[in-house]
Amino acid sequence: MAPPRVFGLSRDATRVIVALLIAGYVAGWAVAPLITGYDHSDLDLFFWPSAQIAAHGHPLAIYAAQASAPYPNANGPLGLIPLLPIAVVANAMGWANNIPLRVGAVYSVTALFTVLLAWTATLLVGRSHGLVTRLVVAAAVMLAPALLTSIGDYGHIEQPLELWLLLLAAGAALKGRAAVAGVLIGLAMLTRTTALLDVLPIGLLLLSEQGRRAATIFFASFAATGAIGFTPFFIADASALVHSLVTYRADLPVGGGSLWVVTRGGPLAGFVQRGDGYLIVGAATALSAAIAWRRRSMPNSIAGLLGALTVASICFPMLAKTVFPYYFLEPYVFSVVWWFAASRSALTWRIVVPLAITAATLLSRFTSGLLFTPTDQPAGIASSALLLAAIALVVADLVAMQLPLPATSSAAPTAASYKPA
Repeated sequence: MAPPRVFGLSRDATRVIVALLIAGYVAGWAVAPLITGYDHSDLDLFFWPSAQIAAHGHPLAIYAAQASAPYPNANGPLGLIPLLPIAVVANAMGWANNIPLRVGAVYSVTALFTVLLAWTATLLVGRSHGLVTRLVVAAAVMLAPALLTSIGDYGHIEQPLELWLLLLAAGAALKGRAAVAGVLIGLAMLTRTTALLDVLPIGLLLLSEQGRRAATIFFASFAATGAIGFTPFFIADASALVHSLVTYRADLPVGGGSLWVVTRGGPLAGFVQRGDGYLIVGAATALSAAIAWRRRSMPNSIAGLLGALTVASICFPMLAKTVFPYYFLEPYVFSVVWWFAASRSALTWRIVVPLAITAATLLSRFTSGLLFTPTDQPAGIASSALLLAAIALVVADLVAMQLPLPATSSAAPTAASYKPA
C-alpha cells in the first residue's frame, strides 16, 4: 500500500520536513538569547543557583541554601533536570558565567521537552485527525504565548517537563494503568507542585472506569512517589523545604493581575494573604467532584478527562492572590488537547476556551509589572472573568456529553466514545 501523502509529499518526505521543523525550533530557542537579548528571570534567581548547588555535589541543599532568599526555589527537585547537564558541562568547560551561552543551552534542552510535550498531545488527540491537524495541535502547544512567556520571559523551564509527565499520566489512566499514572503524576508534582490540582480528576476517572481498587492503587503510587522524592530533602532540612514549597506564599503581595486586588485594605485582605492556597485547592476539588457527580458526565474519554483537567488547573491562575503569565500554561495546554479531541474540526466553538486563556495570559503579561497601580484592579477582574467563562464553557460541555454508561473493563476509553457537536 502506498504511504499516505500530505500536500503531495510521501510519508518519508513528510518525516524529513517534520524533523527539520523540530531542529529549527530547538535551534531557534538556542540562539534566542543572542538575537533578542536576555533579561534576568527566575532562571537566574533560583533555578540556575539551585542547579549549581546540585552540580557541585550537594543536591539535598537546593532548598536550604535559598531558604532566606526573597523568592526561594518553590518548585520540585525534578524541575532541575533540564538544567543539571548544562551546569555540569558549563562548569567543566568554564562558561558557566557566560549568560547568553548558558541560557541558550538551557533553552535548547527545554525545547526538547516541549517537543515531547507537543508529540504526546498529538497522540492523545488521536489518529482520527489527519497529520495536518496534528501538526496544528503541535504548533498550538509549541508556539503558545503562555509557553513563550513562561520560558523566554520568566525562565520557568520546568513547565514543559511537568506538562509532558501530566499528559503521559492522563494517557496511562485512560488505558487503565493506575500504578503508572500515579507514578507519572507523582513525578510531575516533584517537578512543579501545582500538579497536585490534577490528581483528583485522574483519580475520579480511574474510580469510575476501574473501580476502587484502581483508584486506591493510583493514589497510593502517587503518594509513594511524592514521599520518596521529597523525604531526602525533608530529612536534610525540613524547615527549608516547607518554607520553599508552602509557607513562603504567605509573604507574597495581593495583586498583580489577581481577582483579589478588590480585597486590599478590606476585612478579607488578611484571609486572602494567607489562605489563597486553600481557595484554589477547594475550588479545584469542588469542580472535579461536581463534574464526576453525574455518571453520564464522568471524564471517561480523552476529551472528558482533558476537559476536567482544564477546569481544575484554571483554578490556580483564577484564584491565586498574585498571578504571573506562566500560571496559564497548564490550563492552556489541557484546553488545546480537549478542544481537538472533542471536535471533528478545529473550527468549532471550543476554540473559544484556549483563546480566552490566551487573552488572560496576554492581559497578565502586559499588566504584571503594574502592581499597586490604578490598572491592576480592572486587569485582575478581567483576567478572572475570562477564566471563569472558560470554566463555564468546559463544564457545560462535559455535562452535555452523550456518553453510554461504560462497563468496567481494562479497555482504554478513546475519543471515539465522545460524541462531538
